[in-house]
Amino acid sequence: MDNYDKIKINEDLAKNSEGTLQKQQDTYAESWEAAQKRVKAAAQGIYQELLNDKFFIGFTNAIGGALEGLDKFIDTIGGLPGVLGVLGTIATTVFKD
Repeated sequence: MDNYDKIKINEDLAKNSEGTLQKQQDTYAESWEAAQKRVKAAAQGIYQELLNDKFFIGFTNAIGGALEGLDKFIDTIGGLPGVLGVLGTIATTVFKD
């Protein structure tokens, strides 16, 4: 009973603070910071849905495979001299007229 006056003060404070937290939340929800966070969250959601890691891993692997094939082809025809010879033959055939 020694702290009855403190309990009474806290009880009165609780009774009078009804809706205060909701008012603070409403104020925050209308603020610039809240708007920025909503836009950021929406953008992150779109980014995560549109960008699929499996697609990009497969795409990167396909490019890597194509480059390895091109490297083997260049090695097969003799490196730069072979490439120049093939390009020369193609150019001669295309532009002979």
